[in-house]
Amino acid sequence: MPGDGPHTVALSANLGVGEIKRQLMNVTGPDGDLMLVIASTILIPSEGFTAQSVDSRLDSYSISSGDHIATYDLGKSDDTSQTVSAIGASRSDVVGADLASSNGGVGSPVGVNMRSGQKVWAGGPHTVLGEAAIAGTSSGTLVLETVSNEKDPFGSRCVREEGIDTVTGKSLWTVDSTKIPDPSSPKSCSVVRLITMDSDGGGDSYSSFGEFFAVNISVTGYNKKDKCQSFDGATGAMYEYNACTGTWRYDPLNKLVVDNAGNINDPVVVYDLVSGKVVYTVTAKQRNSLDLSVQGLIGGYLYTKTSDGTPIVDVATGKVVANETINAPALTVGGYTLYSDGTITTDSHLAAGAN
Repeated sequence: MPGDGPHTVALSANLGVGEIKRQLMNVTGPDGDLMLVIASTILIPSEGFTAQSVDSRLDSYSISSGDHIATYDLGKSDDTSQTVSAIGASRSDVVGADLASSNGGVGSPVGVNMRSGQKVWAGGPHTVLGEAAIAGTSSGTLVLETVSNEKDPFGSRCVREEGIDTVTGKSLWTVDSTKIPDPSSPKSCSVVRLITMDSDGGGDSYSSFGEFFAVNISVTGYNKKDKCQSFDGATGAMYEYNACTGTWRYDPLNKLVVDNAGNINDPVVVYDLVSGKVVYTVTAKQRNSLDLSVQGLIGGYLYTKTSDGTPIVDVATGKVVANETINAPALTVGGYTLYSDGTITTDSHLAAGAN
């Protein structure tokens, strides 16, 4: 805990008898009053004529003290392949969670207030289309995925992605592949793929504090003709800039994104996600001559590494604000920035010596 020192959370103390089969963890709550939420699936051993079973639950802990706050029981099952498949946080006390089974999707997403341990919503708004399962999570939005009996050109079932508000369960946006025909096979739907994005350039779709979603709508199998739609991970609002490549670094403080961050043969282009406008560019020729790679993008500063050093650029002005640093930002959560040397601070420009 920054400014307060480490705390130990005794997870096993509240889980009872049984073997922990799977655990997912996330952080939820308003800044200054965050909770650690643990989703656990526990394998209960057989006894007498009672077969093995699983019990899935959510537990919340105070990050400031480590104390246990609340428990919510997701349910017991004789299907021992069933586990907690997703847990999504929000800027309030509500998380979204889901269960899945290798014997068939459970499709039972719920929203739970982990301060009180009470269920807020269940099922999602469009379960009539089929089993709705959580396909991705962010800092305030869940994506529910439903499937139809229709097929895409590759023989897979068509999907519908729907962003919902984690706190209320209300629908925010939809991308329905059945309404986007593939040009090469008009009777088939397009291939739709969901991507979640954290500030470190990646994210676990099922337990993430991600900042935005991109829904890749592939009309010819993931190539340059693909189309994308991008959405704010906290509010579900649609962005003007739509990323398809997946090789990004994201600045959640300024809502900037640098595309093609990992390809040395492409230019480095920083976009404003909200407006879609180009903010800063390093040409492919410049990049190759400098052997430039992108290390991070936080607080409007682009952290790079070249054959001669590690310059930091203010993308708003194009000026180099520092020439040497070993301390690039790795991730931002709840107002804190984690740097590559392990420093955690509220200063987003620590490596550049700025205030």
